[in-house]
Amino acid sequence: MKKTPFQPLSCDIMSEERVKKVASGKRNRNIEMKRKRDVEEQGHQRKKSPLSEHHEREERREEEREEEREERREEGTERRKRPLSMEGYAKSEEGGNIQKRPCLEEKRPLPLRITSYSIHAVLGQGGFGTVMLATCSNRRKPVAMKVIDKAEDERSIVKEVRLMRMASGCPFLCHAHAAFQTKLTACIVMEYASGNSLKKFIKRTGKLKMDAITFYTAEIICGLQFLHANGIVHRDIKLGNILLTGEGHIKIADFGLAVEGMFGQRKVKGKAGTVKYMAPEVLQLRSYDAGADWWSLGIVICKMATGMTPFFEDGNNDTFISSVIRDEPLFPNCLSAEIKDLLHKLLEKDPEKRLGFISNIRAHPVFYSINWKQLERQEILPPLCPAELTTQDKKYFKPPMMLMEEGGSDSSNAKILDLSFLNYSWKR
Repeated sequence: MKKTPFQPLSCDIMSEERVKKVASGKRNRNIEMKRKRDVEEQGHQRKKSPLSEHHEREERREEEREEEREERREEGTERRKRPLSMEGYAKSEEGGNIQKRPCLEEKRPLPLRITSYSIHAVLGQGGFGTVMLATCSNRRKPVAMKVIDKAEDERSIVKEVRLMRMASGCPFLCHAHAAFQTKLTACIVMEYASGNSLKKFIKRTGKLKMDAITFYTAEIICGLQFLHANGIVHRDIKLGNILLTGEGHIKIADFGLAVEGMFGQRKVKGKAGTVKYMAPEVLQLRSYDAGADWWSLGIVICKMATGMTPFFEDGNNDTFISSVIRDEPLFPNCLSAEIKDLLHKLLEKDPEKRLGFISNIRAHPVFYSINWKQLERQEILPPLCPAELTTQDKKYFKPPMMLMEEGGSDSSNAKILDLSFLNYSWKR
């Protein structure tokens, strides 16, 4: 038999085919093994699918609960940032325990709406309005609300609001918190001097001692000098317009008759104020300036010290006016020489020579004991502490319907422009 010679190329070809078969077999085995593993895994998953779904549901629920808790935490943080209503808490002392009910979200009342206020009493009434004791629903301290009929001079109403805003620069002047209007009235919300007026205080306690007279006069001087430095003449300085705070400091109130722009040599004419406090130049219808306020201060001091004016009074205004114009003031002997000298210089009939207008009244011997810097900072303890009048001393007072008519700020034909004012430093 003839032998075939060895052919390396053919052998190499067979070797390659064998390699291919081996590789193909490996691939097939790998594919088969992978298929088996997939089948096993699928079977395993099919066996555990109910439990897995349960775990998934529980995880989703837990995530939802966590989201809800996070939302409540954020809501609670936001609520704590907002002012809380005092009515949101209820305390009971049964068994010595204090119980607290949840605080409901409060709708803050608007301080420029009459419905946000509760009226408790009428504090005073005059030709230029009624002053009432009131409280704003979301503020603790009571306020004095002056209600003015808008049928009056609108310019005077706006001027009074403007002057009260300016008065915030002096602690001895009554400050305004807010001003707004209803259909028929203009309302000025002011700080409440709970010690009442000097007039009512003296009526209840009698004439004052010298230390109290000196202290109150010095504080009035600070208030008047602030007004005059800003070109304002009050024109109605009297005991009824000098209010006392609960601590015993004074507040000059009622700027309804005040005039502005009184700088330099400017003067005004016309009767204004209360007859018994009017200066001779006012009673005689002559032109006058800030000197008229210093005359009125002299009458205030005399009434604090003696309970009466130093001129003849018989109940007739004409007789009194005649005495003011012609007679020299008369003072009782019980007054000291220093206080008599002060009164003579304040009640000088010639306004050009009147104390306060021509020289520094603070340098008068009556005030030697006063540290004016401490007084201006209200660091001197008042000699008297008047009894405070609070809202608890007065029953609820139902305001007249004309006051409760709203809408003037946006719908009334009798709208006063630029009246609305709110002092944002007004604390709760």
